[in-house]
Amino acid sequence: MATDLSIIEGRREQQFDPCHDVDWCHAWNWIRGRVVSLACMGCRVKTEDEGILSIGWSDPFANPSLWVGQVVTAKIASQDVLLGLPDTGQGNERWNRWKGRIVLVEARRNVHLITVKVVGEPWTVQSTTTVYGLDRPPRTWDSVTVMIDPEKIVLMSGFAESPRLRSRLLCLMSGY
Repeated sequence: MATDLSIIEGRREQQFDPCHDVDWCHAWNWIRGRVVSLACMGCRVKTEDEGILSIGWSDPFANPSLWVGQVVTAKIASQDVLLGLPDTGQGNERWNRWKGRIVLVEARRNVHLITVKVVGEPWTVQSTTTVYGLDRPPRTWDSVTVMIDPEKIVLMSGFAESPRLRSRLLCLMSGY
């Protein structure tokens, strides 16, 4: 007979949280660049490494005070960096998409921190999501599609102050 493990001796026990005490479950990727175009529902940022990142907002009246040429830092949560098999149909076509290759997989308490090198760019991004369409745990050298919803990206004016922020690496940061 199956028992409900959440109730032991009449007390309610805390449900298992795979991210409990795992810092990188709530970590950030940081991208620095300049605003190159503005629209009522978003903007485009040219990164320091000449890549283009689309940023959007759902409310046209919530347009932050941005201007073309402004230096910004884009902040993306690791759980918002989605990974899928190459040529996957996941996400919307307006999403940021790049081909990538997994270079590192760290696992702790059933949570994977996956580091992906974006092909043709000097970037790496980190994700705590699963690889959509993959029927086994992710491995180093697996080819993936990196997908980021423009509305999940937070823009900050100027450069974030951090000793770990590198101009040629989208590095994982926690605590922001």
